[in-house]
Amino acid sequence: MKLWVFLSQTRIGKRLFYSAAHPRRLVERVRSRANRAEEMMPELVALHNNSSNKPKLQVFEGLEGVRLLYQELYESLNNKQEALWFANIGALRQYIPEAITEYKKILRKIKNPKIRELNCGDTDGKHWLEEIKSFRGSHHQVRILPPNFKFGSTDNLILGNKLVIFSLAGDVSVIVIENKEIALTYRTLFEAAWSLGK
Repeated sequence: MKLWVFLSQTRIGKRLFYSAAHPRRLVERVRSRANRAEEMMPELVALHNNSSNKPKLQVFEGLEGVRLLYQELYESLNNKQEALWFANIGALRQYIPEAITEYKKILRKIKNPKIRELNCGDTDGKHWLEEIKSFRGSHHQVRILPPNFKFGSTDNLILGNKLVIFSLAGDVSVIVIENKEIALTYRTLFEAAWSLGK
C-alpha cells in the first residue's frame, strides 16, 4: 500500500505539512481491496479449475508442511478408494517418525480401508510387515520387495488421481501431482512391482 493513502497534506504558506490520516482510512482501504478481490473471484476460480488435461502441481516444503500434508492424506483414507503406498520405512522412521505413529492411529479408526503397501526388503521393511499385522484390516495388504529394489529416502502414495512424492532426506519436501494419466502410469508401475513382492 502506498504511504500517501494514510497521510493528509496541508499547505500553509510555502510549507507542506503532513499528518496521519484517521485509522478508519486503513479499514476503508482494506474493505475496498477485499471488495475488488471478491468481484474478481469468479474469474480466478475459473482459471484455477481449468478443465484442461494439464496436471495440477503443488509443492510443500519444510517439516511442518509435510506433517500437515500427511495428516490430510491420512484423513482421506477410507474404504472406497484404494491407497497405494511404496516406501522406505527406515527413512520414514528416521526423518518423520511421528508420521508412522499417526498412520497407525488412523488405521485403528478406519474400518477396513483399501490399502496396499510395497516396502523395501531391508530389515526395516520386514520389521514393519510384522509390526503392522496386528491392526491391518482384511483389505490392507503389505508386501516386501526383493532387497535389490531401492526407493531412496522417499515415501510415495497413489490415491485417486493424485501421485504424492515425499522426499525425506535433507530439506524435506513433497510434490503432489494431480492428473488422471500420470496416476494411471504410476499405478501400472506399482502393479508391476506388486507382482514381484512377497
